[in-house]
Amino acid sequence: MVWNATFLAMPNQVTPNTTTMHLTILTPTKKIFEGDVQKITFPGSEGPFQVLKDHAPLASMLQKGTILYEDEHRKHILAIEEGWVEVSHNRMMVLAISTT
Repeated sequence: MVWNATFLAMPNQVTPNTTTMHLTILTPTKKIFEGDVQKITFPGSEGPFQVLKDHAPLASMLQKGTILYEDEHRKHILAIEEGWVEVSHNRMMVLAISTT
């Protein structure tokens, strides 16, 4: 299997707000969330991991579990079956197979 790290073709833009990152969560049928967040925890295939502002670029598979993210108003919890995430330039794109 060949892994293409640019499979999401994210723009090379930095989120202008100095304390947040931009998060987009998609399923095959709809957009679940799009907005700025302060921190996020993913259910990685090798265990959970957290992403904060200015995190190094990465692409990771996600296993069944919960995505925990916090915006300026509240904390959110989203259960996913599995998926993928790409982090680059304070922007995160999640492609989830399904959510519950």
